[in-house]
Amino acid sequence: MERLFTYLKKGGEFLIFGLIIGALIAGCGGGSSTPSPSALGGTAAVGSPIVNAPISVICAAGSTLTVPNTNSSGAWSVTLSGQTLPCVVQLSGGTINSVANTTPYTSIAIAPGTVNITPLTDLLVANLVGATPSTWFGTLTPAQLTTLSITQSKVNTAASNLASALPALTSLSANNPITTDFTPQNGNVVDNMLTALKTAIANNTAGVTYTSLLGNLSATTVPAAGFGTALTSAYTGNTTAYTIGGTVSGLTGSVVLQDNGGDNHTVTANGSFTFATPVANVGPYSVSVLTQPSGQTCSVSTGAGTVSGSNVTNVAVACSTNSYTVGGSVSGLSGSAVLKDNNGDNLTVSANGSFTFATAVASGSPYSVSVFSHPASQSCSIASASGTISAANITNVFVTCATNTYTIGGTVTGLSGSVVLQDNGGNDNTLSTNGSFTFTNAIAYGNAYNATVLTQPSGQTCTVTAGSGTTTATVTSVAVSCTNSAFTIAPPTAPTGAPADAGTAGTLPFLTLTFNTTNASSNQNVTITGTGTTSVMTFSNPAYTLTGATGNTPIWSANTGKVYAAGNVVSYCSAGNQITSSSADSVNMPFMNGHVINISANLVAVSDFTEMKNVSLTKFDCAGSLGTLTFNSTGDSLTNTDRNGTATLSSSDVAQLTSINGTTYSDGSNNKVRGYKYVTNGVTKYFLVTYAQYSGTNSGGHVALYY
Repeated sequence: MERLFTYLKKGGEFLIFGLIIGALIAGCGGGSSTPSPSALGGTAAVGSPIVNAPISVICAAGSTLTVPNTNSSGAWSVTLSGQTLPCVVQLSGGTINSVANTTPYTSIAIAPGTVNITPLTDLLVANLVGATPSTWFGTLTPAQLTTLSITQSKVNTAASNLASALPALTSLSANNPITTDFTPQNGNVVDNMLTALKTAIANNTAGVTYTSLLGNLSATTVPAAGFGTALTSAYTGNTTAYTIGGTVSGLTGSVVLQDNGGDNHTVTANGSFTFATPVANVGPYSVSVLTQPSGQTCSVSTGAGTVSGSNVTNVAVACSTNSYTVGGSVSGLSGSAVLKDNNGDNLTVSANGSFTFATAVASGSPYSVSVFSHPASQSCSIASASGTISAANITNVFVTCATNTYTIGGTVTGLSGSVVLQDNGGNDNTLSTNGSFTFTNAIAYGNAYNATVLTQPSGQTCTVTAGSGTTTATVTSVAVSCTNSAFTIAPPTAPTGAPADAGTAGTLPFLTLTFNTTNASSNQNVTITGTGTTSVMTFSNPAYTLTGATGNTPIWSANTGKVYAAGNVVSYCSAGNQITSSSADSVNMPFMNGHVINISANLVAVSDFTEMKNVSLTKFDCAGSLGTLTFNSTGDSLTNTDRNGTATLSSSDVAQLTSINGTTYSDGSNNKVRGYKYVTNGVTKYFLVTYAQYSGTNSGGHVALYY
């Protein structure tokens, strides 16, 4: 570069050559730290680059230059804009191997081009100006710089004095420290001299420091002899290269290591390793991990330092398996659930959304998420619950919670037909046998259930107990009890034998009626029973009992159509609507001539006969003859005819029947009436039972059924 500038000054035949070379240099981009002919620039280093350091420039004349900080390689440059050289350059601050730099370094430019800033240039300037450079620069002005008349010749003399003061640096005389391009890395001649100088200052036994060395150069004196020995040792030793290596432990895959940002080395097994490229003595080394093994993290200890006359074997690379968290998301939760991973690490979740277990799981190890405790009213299921950790956090475990549902059921007893049950007004369940039952539709936790009878079985009434409540578990306690609610007049059975007067005896079938009322009480029960030997009709309040004579066996004569009791002939409806006896004893009541009524609903006593308006009832008496009893449209009067169209109750009886307000009527003659109703297929039906006591020579009575 100096030759190029000389040729340009001379002109002549070398001018064209210089222009061509300059164009070639410009076209090729020049060296890494070589500035253009109109710029100053170079490398700032001490054996390692000085990074991000501010630089100040004072020139003999011209405007003040603003210089960018040095870059990561220590390089710097600034474009000249009319400044008059020489220019003095000083660096302060920045970092060296990430450690703050506290020493200022100075250099000088006689012409545009390379201007390095190093301890060697600082020592050269000390000899050039005869003072400590940092102190001198602190008071320097452009006018003073002009007065000094610093020339290239003076600079060359200072460089020669520097080489004489540091004879151990045998390459110094051939490599001007200011203008020689270099890169701060092992093997470069300038960098080797800087490294040796740094090592000798740190290790000499003569007490020489960098400050005292500046004093020697500013006074053009030779440093102490011991320093020269240390410098010789450092500079000679750093021309030998040594290997960098160490050991790897805990590795399960493959790791890529680097030294000084390069020389990549792949390690696939635990044990010793060595980089392929050695490092010059007193050169720095720095081992790092370029690529981590899958599922592991490797860290380096004792991985950086300066080579000191032997191979480096103590770099330790320790690898450990990575651990990753296990988690996912919860939806539908109402309450709190406890989750487990690998049968431990319990985690209570109380809200929908994401969750993560506290304990991480090593890469390559299994995980298995389960529900340890479900919410009080819910059950939770898990999707993607298990697997193997593979170098990443697990976030796709899905926990879905839903409210529990329970079936409703119980038992049926006494059933002789078919009953239809409902739950909550639906979910019909038809049952035809006794035993347990269950509704099809389940009920959610906390919701109500209500089991009822939709359709009663024919001839029966089923009632439900423990049929309603709030669902908290499976219900099996609903009890459905069915009983015969039929009101039946048994069909006739022909008596056997002949009456006494005909020489034969037989058994008379008797009427059997059972009334089952929902609001039963002692004064509402009506019972008519027959056993074949006696029959009883009981009206309570007032009490009256009609019963057969004790010990008498009634017989019936088909020939005479009469009933025999206690040896006396009892006329069987011989007087029309009454039964008479030849004695004052109560008499047995025969059946109602074969009429049957089946009632499959509960009977309810009629509280007011006026509700029976427009009701017409058919009458059956002991002879089985038909008659009618009809209430008018207001329910306050009625007509009553027997089989012959003749009234069977006196006008006073009819008046008394329509005037009562209650379920029992009794007059002074012990004539009695009871009314009942029941609902079948949504229709209300009625019936009456009457008993009339007749007085006279022959006591007797009359029983009639209206329905």
